[in-house]
Amino acid sequence: MRLSTAEMEVGPLFANELFKANNIPTPSFSFGFTGMSDNEASFVDFGEPDANRVATGAISSRTAVTLDIYDDFFWSAGLQAIKFSTD
Repeated sequence: MRLSTAEMEVGPLFANELFKANNIPTPSFSFGFTGMSDNEASFVDFGEPDANRVATGAISSRTAVTLDIYDDFFWSAGLQAIKFSTD
């Protein structure tokens, strides 16, 4: 679904190109909004998510969320709400 009806040209997606060049094992990426500590900036990991960046050391439905992304210019998603919590 596109959010605009205007014609646009979208270049190759970076994660797909890294995958095609055998630089990453899967054409995916993950974001970390706060990093591993208060001293580390936010980050993007290309390829498989790094379990070492998760407090429990394991990727699961409790520690990660997969979003369906629209194929448009800004990789938009149909999120309606998001909550960050310590519990």
